[in-house]
Amino acid sequence: MILFLFLSTHLTFSQVTLSLKNGTLGNIIQTIKTQTEYKFFYDDELTKLKVGDINEKNIPVKELLNKVLPPIGVTYKIDSQIIYLYTKHKKEQTPVHKDNPQKKIIKGCVTDSSGEPLIGVSVSVKGTTFGTVTDIDGNYTLTVPSGYNDIQFSYVGFKTELHSISSDGNLNISLNEDAQAIDEVVVTALGIKREKKMLGYSIQELKGDELNKTGDPSVTGALQGKVAGIQMNISGTGLNGSTKITIRGNSSLTDNNQPLWVVDGVPFNDNSSSSASLYGGIDRGGASVDINPEDIESISVLKGPNAAALYGSRAGNGVILITTKSGTRKEGFGINYTGSFTWTHVSETLHRQQLYGQGIDDKYTQSTPYSFGAKLDGHEYVAWNGETMPYSNYTDTFDDYFNTGFSQSHNVSLGNVTDKSNYRLSIGSLNSNGLFQGENLKKINIDLKAGTTINKFLSLDSKVSLSKTKAENRPFNGKNGEIYQLLMLPANIRLTDLQKYYTADKMHVNWYGPQEDVLNPYYVNNQLSNLDDRWRAFGYYSMKINFTPWLHATAKYAFDYYRT
Repeated sequence: MILFLFLSTHLTFSQVTLSLKNGTLGNIIQTIKTQTEYKFFYDDELTKLKVGDINEKNIPVKELLNKVLPPIGVTYKIDSQIIYLYTKHKKEQTPVHKDNPQKKIIKGCVTDSSGEPLIGVSVSVKGTTFGTVTDIDGNYTLTVPSGYNDIQFSYVGFKTELHSISSDGNLNISLNEDAQAIDEVVVTALGIKREKKMLGYSIQELKGDELNKTGDPSVTGALQGKVAGIQMNISGTGLNGSTKITIRGNSSLTDNNQPLWVVDGVPFNDNSSSSASLYGGIDRGGASVDINPEDIESISVLKGPNAAALYGSRAGNGVILITTKSGTRKEGFGINYTGSFTWTHVSETLHRQQLYGQGIDDKYTQSTPYSFGAKLDGHEYVAWNGETMPYSNYTDTFDDYFNTGFSQSHNVSLGNVTDKSNYRLSIGSLNSNGLFQGENLKKINIDLKAGTTINKFLSLDSKVSLSKTKAENRPFNGKNGEIYQLLMLPANIRLTDLQKYYTADKMHVNWYGPQEDVLNPYYVNNQLSNLDDRWRAFGYYSMKINFTPWLHATAKYAFDYYRT
């Protein structure tokens, strides 16, 4: 259990003070931007609207907007500290011409690459002063004078595009993001949003959409190769094998070099429970598998010793900071489903010599497990099981032994946002069959995140994440494992003869021995079975109290329980 309590002078202003005489909407926008962290999207023409005399002290931003905007025919929407302004009744602002020539009315909708409507996009007729902005649903209506055919669409953070008017008068546009058009905003170690260039330490952020492109069911697997300076060595020890992560190289020759995991501002235990060694054991993997990649909004990697100043000595090797998804504003319940199906096949194996068979000194003999015998020339010989067969190379051992792995994952989430609250509930399931016979991993994730603003002084936030991971028949490693036994198998031994690994008189039948490090791989797979089951509950409850516009206190109770 962890309890965080801290005070900060982080400027989370929700109130402003202003005194205007015969002011404009542009004066109010500038005041709010100066005294708070809000940003604005609006049409430049709106800044010229007169709002009259205003004299307010410590007035909430929403109260101020509700007071001054309706009389001038302007409404607003707040989303992620961005205030969108648009005309409610007036669809466009166009100059008035007494000798107005023949005009054409066009309509359309502007969306982003994912199909979400964009609010406040500037739509104008190139070469004229005719223009308008899109409404809350991304729709617009524009009057185009005779003789003009090119419509320009511009929006902060997106590439400006020019399109010709269609014959039917409808022009629907999808704008593409311009990654270099705006300053990158990241979530810092304390969960505060800041422009990346203003941070005093190195950080790289990866969005959840980019993370989940490969459909990898584990966070470490999905993160591999996507962040510069981070090295990940994923072990080949079966499903959810342990991963060694280092950021900018090792910081110690003898100690742990793993970075610290932090989820929504709370340290997350990623200890591995592996018992794999040279002489056996199994690898149960790290606890990061308990995180559902579909619940991740972004991952930030803190790459420097300065990370230790934020989280102590545990963060000396760097920090992997995960921000999980919250509810987003959508119609209805905002239900979303994602699923993936993955097939896995052994793509490459070690090359083994296939010229000589079992024996020693260029002669075949059953008295040794080594492959220094006669050449595999196909002559008839009596094999270890008493059967007469050609002394030949019998196919590729690894390709014949391993299965084709199959994994399926499903995730359903629902959530929404109101002016004072938000929630998101997600349920995910994973079922994976590995390359080894009988190897299986099943996982269930339930994640609930919710928050509400009680009043201007008090807000609450919470997260509860439950997971259950069950693995069966993880492969044994080292000299007692199946891989080692396959590597040591002479080329003249047929795998089909080893599949019957026991008889009524003998529990363990093998081509040699058996002895401690010479075992039948099918015996290892079937007789040395294993099962591990882990339950985990992780989350926090937090309360934020605003004392003044420049001072607040946050108390956070965090928990991380797990049972194996």
